[in-house]
Amino acid sequence: MAATTLETSADHLALQLAYEPAVIELREARAALDSDTEARSLVERYQQTHLELATKQRAGDVLTDEQISVFQGLQASIQSHPTIRRLAEAEQDATAMLTAVAAEIDEHAGIDFTRLAARGGC
Repeated sequence: MAATTLETSADHLALQLAYEPAVIELREARAALDSDTEARSLVERYQQTHLELATKQRAGDVLTDEQISVFQGLQASIQSHPTIRRLAEAEQDATAMLTAVAAEIDEHAGIDFTRLAARGGC
């Protein structure tokens, strides 16, 4: 009986969280990024450049000023792009809301839900 009640409560919580404004905004921001070819291209260039530079550094190569400048330019473009910025802000808001929910669960259940969920792979 306790397991069923816990499962029902968890299902109810998941449904409520799905309709939280922060979660809705996160889904909408992800969809906006998915449909923004310019933003996706920028993210792909940034990730590729980051990977290339990290690989060079691990190999012991010294990065040139030009490589660093290009990477910093991509970082600035990422940080100022409205679609990407919207997603970053939505992720921060959703994370803050979910952290507060986890703290409430911890307080009411007398457990460290966040640590338990991380260990169980939730």
